[in-house]
Amino acid sequence: MALTWVMVGIIWFNQMIHYPLYHKIKDGFTSYERSYLRRTIWLMGPVMILEVLTALLLIGLASTPLLIKLATVNFVALTIIWISTCIFQVQQHQKLSVHYSKKIHHMLLSTNWIRTILWTARGFLVLYMVTLL
Repeated sequence: MALTWVMVGIIWFNQMIHYPLYHKIKDGFTSYERSYLRRTIWLMGPVMILEVLTALLLIGLASTPLLIKLATVNFVALTIIWISTCIFQVQQHQKLSVHYSKKIHHMLLSTNWIRTILWTARGFLVLYMVTLL
């Protein structure tokens, strides 16, 4: 549960504060973006991997049919987050690390809502699952 809520905090910070401020970075944007990516992977990478492992563990440890269903929904949401990350966010960040574009920036912001909504939903879902234990 803690891992999911760490990611909920990170994703909301990025969605509401960090990514919207990208357009204000004028000189050195590509250098900034590359540095952001290098630093971010050290935090988000391990947490995301641990989230997958714990989501699978939740399915395996679920003791009732309802908990099995909820754990499965949780894992499906996480899978969609990973797919969105690979298809949208990674590609947009790679493009932005070469040059800034309003269009790419807008695409990053708009597609990141997929992850923001799903991570938030997962946060509440795991809280609910804890109440069922």
